Amino acid sequence: MKYIALFFSLITPRFINEWVMLEETEDAYKPVCSEVDIIPGETFDAMAKAKSFTWFGVCFFSRFGEPVAFDRKRLSK
Repeated sequence: MKYIALFFSLITPRFINEWVMLEETEDAYKPVCSEVDIIPGETFDAMAKAKSFTWFGVCFFSRFGEPVAFDRKRLSK
């Protein structure tokens, strides 16, 4: 049953919204990981809301919101 649910999760196209952690480079921010990949105690320069379309586990047409200061409390919302 677990594998059937995973299969349908991969083949079902959908839009997702998630927090993406950002690292500041010389002239811009670079995406590092999503909120589910954060290790406890890890900090980042900033974070932004990402909206994208996923299908077969591949992300298409990503759009990032404005970067905000990293705040672990905002991630659980």
